[in-house]
Amino acid sequence: SSIEKAFHHIHLARHLESISFKFYPLFYRLQDAFQQFCAYLSLQIGLLTSLTVDPAYLKTRLRSLSLHNLCDMPDDLYRKPVFKDILRNLTTLSISVHSNTHPNRGGIIFGEDTSKFWGTSIHECFLSPPQNTLTSLTLWSDQDIGGVVGGARFDGLFFPHLADLSLQHFVLEGSEALVAMVP
Repeated sequence: SSIEKAFHHIHLARHLESISFKFYPLFYRLQDAFQQFCAYLSLQIGLLTSLTVDPAYLKTRLRSLSLHNLCDMPDDLYRKPVFKDILRNLTTLSISVHSNTHPNRGGIIFGEDTSKFWGTSIHECFLSPPQNTLTSLTLWSDQDIGGVVGGARFDGLFFPHLADLSLQHFVLEGSEALVAMVP
């Protein structure tokens, strides 16, 4: 799309230190749900891929990343070293996940459920790289995540400089690792 092409030049904004993507919270119509989901996911991945066009620049300048209404679908992009390198020096990270399995949306599932997405992609690809530099972390889900519900993982994470933490829809019962991640 033309918006994706425009964002492939984002690395030319040499003073850019903060990026915020607020994706549209898609609600599926049952008759064409799969096509809507594919288009929605494609746009998100296309915009996030644009961050990797000139990673050397962004990984040294980018300090704040906000991703709102991120679709709860894993993608190979998140596991690529170039993507993780961009996150490595962030001081502020804000992620809200828009579930494709939300009960009010008919429970349409095209891939992993939300708890698996939080337990794999979010933990390994988004939280692990910047843990030594983050001072502010916001995590939001439109479904209950963590504790006995499952999903969110904080094991093995330690954020020595974290000053602000905001969690929404996180069930913290049985999450001793959350206490261990903040000094």
